[in-house]
Amino acid sequence: MNQSRCVLISASEPSIWGSCKIITPNIEAAYRRTLGRRFRRIRYDKNQTPSQIFELARKIKAENLDKLIFADHAPHPYALLVALGHVGISRWPEIVFHVYGDFTLFISDWLKSEKILVGKKVTWVVASTRQKQLLQTMLSWVPNSSIIVCPFPVDQDRFSFDASRRFTTRAELGHCDTDKLIFYTGRLSLQKNVIRMVWEFHKYILESKSKNVYLYLAGAFDDIGAPFFGIGSGTISFQRHLRRAIEKAPGVVRERIRFLGEKDNLILSNYYCAADLFFSLSTHHDEDYGMSPIEALCCGTPALLSSWGGFGEFCFDQRVCDLIPVTFSQQGLAMSSGLIQAKLNQKLANETSLRERELISEFYCQRFSITAVQAVIKTIVNAQGPHFSGFSTIAGQLKTRMEHYGNPFGNRFDKKSLYFKIYKNYVEDYGSGKTKTVF
Repeated sequence: MNQSRCVLISASEPSIWGSCKIITPNIEAAYRRTLGRRFRRIRYDKNQTPSQIFELARKIKAENLDKLIFADHAPHPYALLVALGHVGISRWPEIVFHVYGDFTLFISDWLKSEKILVGKKVTWVVASTRQKQLLQTMLSWVPNSSIIVCPFPVDQDRFSFDASRRFTTRAELGHCDTDKLIFYTGRLSLQKNVIRMVWEFHKYILESKSKNVYLYLAGAFDDIGAPFFGIGSGTISFQRHLRRAIEKAPGVVRERIRFLGEKDNLILSNYYCAADLFFSLSTHHDEDYGMSPIEALCCGTPALLSSWGGFGEFCFDQRVCDLIPVTFSQQGLAMSSGLIQAKLNQKLANETSLRERELISEFYCQRFSITAVQAVIKTIVNAQGPHFSGFSTIAGQLKTRMEHYGNPFGNRFDKKSLYFKIYKNYVEDYGSGKTKTVF
């Protein structure tokens, strides 16, 4: 590894988003382990005043850095980039942006940064191949070296299979060995398609007449709505909507759905070890990766997921991680209920031995742990980013829609729509070519 002078930039305070509270520290840990004594970090926070940001820019200028790595999703780099321009930095360091799922949400800030970035050496780091394809539609010129795929790493010390934790946690939850436990963890929100997931569970219980299958929901309720589709924050009470949907179900279904509330990482890893299946039908536009499913897989838990976005990155062996195809329709994103039911039946009929769960855990930790991504981090540190030439017309169209319309995509999902142009790659069958045998 060369001895370039680089610094990592991130916020002091944890993100308001649960997944980002995990992602950013794990990215920092990967850089710290890779760089060793050369690891350096600068704090850049949303509550810093313009004068403090200016002083931060002067410090960066004085250090004559070779590489500036933005590892956090917030605050947006724009204010610091402006300050670097104002301090008259003569030799700009190469700039690396770790891109999160909210890239499209903050497209206005990215477009404001365009004039500053043009001509500078810039490398973009994304969490999945599909997010790379999305970002390619946002850039005006995309050489291969400009975008690097680096999975959001999992802390293997916390998320790996432990048979003793499986037995203990199942006993604490009041279940015997023959019970089947389905877990969903993450925000309980409209964006995450939770009501559809609960409805499919409802249908499964009634049609299968199963007496020993339970659905656990772990996470906080979120009323953020769906801003991309004109449903603003606070316009719905998702908790009320979800509970009403459950109340309409027969008692045999209601008694199988259990809420756990928001839990910390240690408790979540216990639940993953206890679970028989991780289940998510999310089609959220921010689903660039998926920390909950990959943490569950690293704990040896089989998964059934929508094929949307970054979820496709996790499907190597359909016995372990299977996907429900997502398609565009006039009404929006669609999934076949019949196929969901068939795959639920298949997954819950399978018995995964303790040894098989150990092998699943080892397989995913070898590819997605903090240790595993260090090879990619070395590439990022040593990469020579190309000169940035600007954002695309599609990015400009999205910016205009975001700034001037309450419903940016206008409820249009056909192949001529802006939504399709941006997110078409999120439904491509990326996982179909992966045929590795996990166990």
